[in-house]
Amino acid sequence: MRKLRRTGVGAVPFLVFLFLTGPSSVFAGCYQTNLGAWHDYPYAAPYIGAQATVDLFAATPNDHSSTIVHPLQIGGSSGSGDFIGWGTAIGEGVSQCPDYFGANWQVYVDGASFGTYFCHQPFGSLASNASGQVFKMQFEPCPSNPQFSQWAMFLNGVFKVCQGIDSTSANRVVAGGESITSGGDQVIDVRYRSDKYLKGSTWSAWGAGDSCTNSPYKIQLNSNSDFKAWKS
Repeated sequence: MRKLRRTGVGAVPFLVFLFLTGPSSVFAGCYQTNLGAWHDYPYAAPYIGAQATVDLFAATPNDHSSTIVHPLQIGGSSGSGDFIGWGTAIGEGVSQCPDYFGANWQVYVDGASFGTYFCHQPFGSLASNASGQVFKMQFEPCPSNPQFSQWAMFLNGVFKVCQGIDSTSANRVVAGGESITSGGDQVIDVRYRSDKYLKGSTWSAWGAGDSCTNSPYKIQLNSNSDFKAWKS
């Protein structure tokens, strides 16, 4: 079993036990020891859902100790550090999720549930340049077991899995691209469009949020709810 690296999203006050392993960097990045770029919106919390339309771009990890990840996450509002998120990845996996070094992007759900990291990756793959992929998470009665309310995860309108964490609402939504690598920089390019949060029964577009970037990575804002994390 490979060692899991704990990481965090800049000044975001919840821990993000993001996707991968590899040697620690000697400098801090937007994903703590990992580099990348993210944009977030914490200003209308609490939320009970988040979604985005994702456009992917082809990329290849530097080597078999490296990974490229595109996380869309919510941070639980309980203060426990729990979180849950959708993502796509290529490269070295963590315990519970396998390595993958093919051309496509592997779809995963990961997070921290009551303080324990989890990773699920039975959701197939997306083409290296897939566009218009709709990722959504929402706290609701689980479609596969309605007597329990959990975070339900949907891909392109199709229910995939439910997951409980130590929170029934979120204090922020975060999306971006992350490079986990044994050396050098990697292409993290990804675009998030139609970024929305759910509050009560209403889906709303993200407002002006915050960004974090590590050179050579940037956030290109097309609007508050349409942005690209990319390598310049």
